[in-house]
Amino acid sequence: MLKYAFFIVAISSLFSQEQPILRIYGERDLAKIEKILYSNQQATRVSLVGNDLKTFPKNLSYLTDLTELNLALNEFENLPDSGLLSLNNLEQINLSLNRNLNYESTFAILSRVQKLKTLEIYKNYQPIPPGLSNLSNLEALDISKNDLISLPNDISKLAKLKSLDLSDNPIGENIVEILSQLSELKDLERLVFENCNLDSLSKGIGELKGLTLLNLRQNRLTALPSNLKELSQLETLILSGNPLEYEDLLTLQHLPALKYLTLPDHKDKNMRSRLRKVLPNCWMNY
Repeated sequence: MLKYAFFIVAISSLFSQEQPILRIYGERDLAKIEKILYSNQQATRVSLVGNDLKTFPKNLSYLTDLTELNLALNEFENLPDSGLLSLNNLEQINLSLNRNLNYESTFAILSRVQKLKTLEIYKNYQPIPPGLSNLSNLEALDISKNDLISLPNDISKLAKLKSLDLSDNPIGENIVEILSQLSELKDLERLVFENCNLDSLSKGIGELKGLTLLNLRQNRLTALPSNLKELSQLETLILSGNPLEYEDLLTLQHLPALKYLTLPDHKDKNMRSRLRKVLPNCWMNY
């Protein structure tokens, strides 16, 4: 397994202009992980996915150039501030699939990681308590697949947030309140509502005027709100998996920046050609 980890590093450096990822997977011996980390102090991207870790490797603190850290699929409950706070260049961390993770203490520690911009905590299957707002520099947040029905109140205080993934959370009944919360995020550009049990989309969507991508795939939408046209910067709209008719889509002609459209699967095989007449500059697919 260790040889495999080093093999991945070597190969990725040959075929990618990005810095290679140091991958250690399926290693249950913490001492061996510590040894590898100590021998790779120059690493800027590290993946420790799937090692059943309960203890944060101390030698991670030597990787002071680290910008990306993936700790998904482990058994962390708490993270030590002494280890994370030494990572002064850390911009992205993935803590998904750590189902016993203490969010309150984790958010408190991450709030002191000054350069942190991206947080992934999908598939942890637990409510998200207040505290996210302390991550004031956060630009991307993935909280998909957590069985959430609502969002923490302070999510609206993430003033720099540009990307939010809420996929696979049954939030449909609370969509009005959720869109009201998100309307405070003036920098939000990318919003994913895939498979969220949405029967309708409230007019609050029109308040998210900075959106460039909106993913509504695999819901139950039968209509689109008329004020969707307020999204003047929207370039990508994903509607596949919704029972929408041709007439429901005509409002899209009022989206001046729309370039990419994924259409609902439909028995009317001429839908795309009909829409092209009103959306001549938009690329469409099913």
